[in-house]
Amino acid sequence: MDIDSFHPLILNVGKAVHDSDWNWQNICSPFARIYYIVQGEAALVIGGQTHRLCPLHLYLIPPFTAHSTVCTSHFIHYYIHVYEEGTAGNDIFEEYDFPFEVSMQPNDEYLFERLVRLNPAMPIPASDPSTYDNSRTLVQNTLQSKMLSDELKIESRGIIYQLFSRFIQKASAKAMSHDARITKATHYVMEHLSDHISIRELASEACLSPEHFIRIFKNITGTTPMQYITRKRMEKSQHLLFTTNMSIKNIAFTLGYTDSSYFVRVFKCTLGITPQEYRKQQNCM
Repeated sequence: MDIDSFHPLILNVGKAVHDSDWNWQNICSPFARIYYIVQGEAALVIGGQTHRLCPLHLYLIPPFTAHSTVCTSHFIHYYIHVYEEGTAGNDIFEEYDFPFEVSMQPNDEYLFERLVRLNPAMPIPASDPSTYDNSRTLVQNTLQSKMLSDELKIESRGIIYQLFSRFIQKASAKAMSHDARITKATHYVMEHLSDHISIRELASEACLSPEHFIRIFKNITGTTPMQYITRKRMEKSQHLLFTTNMSIKNIAFTLGYTDSSYFVRVFKCTLGITPQEYRKQQNCM
C-alpha cells in the first residue's frame, strides 16, 4: 500500500471515565480504535486471549477485529475511532501487522487532548457500542467528519498520522507483502470483487501455474485463494449492509454472486446470521 493513499476519517474522539462499567461483549466494527490509557487498568479479550490495558501505553484495534472489554475498577482512557470510507476495511491493515501495544511518546497525551478540543462534537454518547456502532451513526459521523473545515481536517489528520506512526514504527509487512506475486494477486482480488475470479486468473496475475500459485498463496497467507476471496467479499458486504440501503440481491450481484440465495448461505456460514438479520441488528441499535 502507498501510505499516501491512507486518508482516515475521525468518527469519534473523547475521554472516558469508568468505574467497573466498561464491560461489553463481542464487539466487531468496520473502523479501527486507538486507545491511550491515562489511569487504572482494564482488559481486552481477542481470540480468547486477554490483554491488559495499562497506563502510559497506546493500543490499536484493527477494523473487523472481534473483541470484548473487561473493566473491574476505576479506569480512564482516551479513544479515537478511525474509518476509511470506500473500503471494506482499511487497506493499511491489509498490508501490515501492527503491534497491539506501544509505549506513549512524551507529547502523546497532548495530542489526544488537542484532538478532543478540535472535535468537541465527536465523543461517543455512551460506552455501550450499540449507541455508536451502528449504520445510522456511522453515516452521520462520516458526514460530520467530511464537513469539518479544511483547517480542522488538516490538523486532526496530522494528529492521527502522528499517533499511527507510533505503531507503524514497529509494524511488519505481512508475509504476502514480501512476495510481489502474491501481493499482485491480492490487489487483483480487491479490484475485482464484483467479478467472477478464477484461480487461473489469479495464477496468471502472479505468473505461476494454478497448482504452484495455490501452494505458495496458502503457505504465505495461511488460507486458500478462494477462502481469501470469500473473506474480503464478506467484509465488503458488511460495509454495504452497514452504510447503504442496497437490496440483498444487489449486494450479492455487486460482490460477484449471481445467486443471491448462495450469497446469503455464505454470509450466514461466515458470520452466523443472515444479511437481513445483520442489517436489522445494525438498524435497531
